[in-house]
Amino acid sequence: MPGSENATLERLQPLLHPASMAVIGASARAHRPGLAVIRAALSYGFDGPIYPVTPNYEEIEGITCFADLAEAPGPVDLAVIAGAAERAPAFLESAVSAGARAALIFATLSHEKQGGVSAVERVGALAAEAGIPLLGSGSIGYVNYPASRAATWVPPEPAHITPGSIALIIQSGALYCYCNNTDPRLRNCFTIHPGQEAGLGTAEILEYALAMPQTRVIGLYLETVRDPDRFAAALSLADAKGVPVVVLKPGRSARAADAIATHAGRLAGDDRIFDALFRRHGVVRVETTDELYSTVLLFSKVGVPGPGGLAAVTDSGGQRSLLLDAAERRGLPLADFRDATRARLRQVLAPDLPDNNPIDMWGGEEDIVEHVGTCLDIALDDPDTALAAVFTELGSSNTDIFVECFAQAGIAAAQRADKPVIAMTFSSRHFYPDNLRLLDDAGIAVLDGVQASVAAITNLLGRRERARDSAGSAPKLTGEVEARVRAACSGGEFEALALLRAAGVATADCFAAETIEGVQAAFEKIDGPVALKTAAGHLHKGDVGGVVLNLKTSDKVAAAYAEMAGRLGPEVTVAAMALKGVEAAIGAVGATPFGPAVMFGAGGTLVEVLDDVTFELAPLDRATALAMIGRTKVSALLSGVRGSEACDVDALCDAIVRVSQLIAAAPDVAEIDVNPVIVTETGCIAVDAVVRGLDPR
Repeated sequence: MPGSENATLERLQPLLHPASMAVIGASARAHRPGLAVIRAALSYGFDGPIYPVTPNYEEIEGITCFADLAEAPGPVDLAVIAGAAERAPAFLESAVSAGARAALIFATLSHEKQGGVSAVERVGALAAEAGIPLLGSGSIGYVNYPASRAATWVPPEPAHITPGSIALIIQSGALYCYCNNTDPRLRNCFTIHPGQEAGLGTAEILEYALAMPQTRVIGLYLETVRDPDRFAAALSLADAKGVPVVVLKPGRSARAADAIATHAGRLAGDDRIFDALFRRHGVVRVETTDELYSTVLLFSKVGVPGPGGLAAVTDSGGQRSLLLDAAERRGLPLADFRDATRARLRQVLAPDLPDNNPIDMWGGEEDIVEHVGTCLDIALDDPDTALAAVFTELGSSNTDIFVECFAQAGIAAAQRADKPVIAMTFSSRHFYPDNLRLLDDAGIAVLDGVQASVAAITNLLGRRERARDSAGSAPKLTGEVEARVRAACSGGEFEALALLRAAGVATADCFAAETIEGVQAAFEKIDGPVALKTAAGHLHKGDVGGVVLNLKTSDKVAAAYAEMAGRLGPEVTVAAMALKGVEAAIGAVGATPFGPAVMFGAGGTLVEVLDDVTFELAPLDRATALAMIGRTKVSALLSGVRGSEACDVDALCDAIVRVSQLIAAAPDVAEIDVNPVIVTETGCIAVDAVVRGLDPR
């Protein structure tokens, strides 16, 4: 688990803010990592000693070389291992022997085991035994901008970079290279490629970025998490500090282990659990690299605005329509102008132009700068405007009269306004960047393309509603519930429903039976239509003809039992038929990378076909349960359709919370599947349930 921020800074200082550096495998050949890293350090103003270690040269870049690190005349903070992969473990051993306090390995090492250990594991063990931080193997390196430290063989051009407040942690070599060199508007304070994470992991790097006083936003390209507990703790720390974390993570498709058999287990998938983790800690998830860069750029320049939505001033009805469509698809709130605002616009706009938002300003006016500025001022004065944007093709050629006029008007309006002013383009084809740079130099965020721009602004406004989950820790199980857990894990539907009742979830009346007499006695106790279900251990009873519904007489119950017992065995469950209502499903899984999780979605036999489900980490509170329901399509049915009364959503929330508490408090439970849950106007009833214990293997 992580320590304090100061402890992380202190541990990683020799790696990420070294006072001295050795380059083992240094080279004077062009395009070699052993030369590029030296040039990168020098170009970023490294002010400590650099020791090139190579027997092949007397000097590199005017710096004296040493045949062995042991010959270096002073202590070494960071040993950069730039040699070939097959020599990297031996080079690390020599660095440790020479007293290096940290190491960085460029070469990608093999995971193939030889003698029971792989090269990756070997270097990780060497660093751990020596107690030094290791970046890599397979890392391209990092740039620590405010510290003037670059230890990378693909450095950004210093002349094009102004240090800023964006920290980027990129688990992709190619994306790491491009994030440093693609767009000078992205003003970074720290960029790093973790590589194979034989030593230093993404979670600890997150802690370091959060400890940097310059960090205002963190962008993360994430492919895998090797330390889930520490990673979740780092996200929680970012949430507590109010530092947004923006994540681009591939892998939306669900992948479930073959051993997982319940609906909840099969539908969980790694990616849905990541979504649940991100929601719990206020992480912003984006879909594309354009959205990643636009969102971190916007967050780095604009604080969370006040109430209201986006107001935009554009010069085209087409652009206006594109923005309206994109905003509706993404759920971006647009400012709803008051009558007084529209009256002011009516006085300055051409008669055939609409006087609402977004504002199409062009009616042939001669002074475009003044006219755009006036429209912006009016829009910003409206109480429902949270921020305003100038919206045109700002990357167009300077011969386009509108481009510079819009840029100048936006800059002037921003200087007058007490609300944020940003700029948007309706495509990302920018071959003429002069006006983009003009706006950026004035401190105005310029977002590229309608879709990425709308996504970024939606993400920013979404921070206003950030409400942290107040679920707290899982309650301890009572003695009765503990006993029911043991019975349910080794039993069937009857035991599973008994466990749910003990945990506070309402269930249908249910009796176990294994004789015709027992079945008929259960029917008499229920005093109404019943469902007869096999208890022979089939997970999906309907698939094997193990369910007969709506039996209303003793004779029909007896006949159904005789037929079912002959095929599937004598053990059955007799349950009261539930009232008609909306069928939902509640599920839970106990062992995800980030702890137990609870599921909600559409129920019945189509739960997996419809795939209308969502997950949250467990335990959770009622507000989070309500938000879960709202994310599903079944929520529309629960609200009442075609004259039907709305269902008892409060009771449903209570059931979700109780299942979440149960899975969080019962470590022996692997999966819970409650399907269907019948939700009516006056409550919700669990009709069928499965509880699976952990595999004893």
